Amino acid sequence: MEKSYYKSPIGILEIICENSKLVSLKLVDYCEKSNIEADFIKDIKKQLDEYFSGKRKVFDIKINPT
Repeated sequence: MEKSYYKSPIGILEIICENSKLVSLKLVDYCEKSNIEADFIKDIKKQLDEYFSGKRKVFDIKINPT
């Protein structure tokens, strides 16, 4: 399981992935330290950047919600 954080205009988003798929995306109050990010997490953050800047309306992310 990999965890990362994204500072968005609405607050800090915690990104949790497993087996290269998004498992959880939620607002949190603080960031923990993250390790080196995998490419699929970088892609999620890129898509979030595009969404919050108004350039993206549809996401292309593999998900596996629990």
